[in-house]
Amino acid sequence: MGLFAARGVSAVSIRDVAEAAGVSPSLVIHHYGSKDGLRVAVEARAALFADLLKSLRRSPGSAAQLSAAFVERMNAEPVLLAYLRRAG
Repeated sequence: MGLFAARGVSAVSIRDVAEAAGVSPSLVIHHYGSKDGLRVAVEARAALFADLLKSLRRSPGSAAQLSAAFVERMNAEPVLLAYLRRAG
């Protein structure tokens, strides 16, 4: 997600992803099938964030509770906003 956020999906190779993860390119292909499969997995992870936002909006909690949940998620995955900004 970090590489896609920094450079965009089209500018990132499987080799780049493998190097950043400290694994071989063949392992990335084995796990995701292709670069498109990797992109789909990253998008699914980002979609979990969108689902969280939807559930927070429907939550009866206070604004402070909703803000705390949002901040907690952003702290857990700081690159998410950069990814969403580039993907949007």
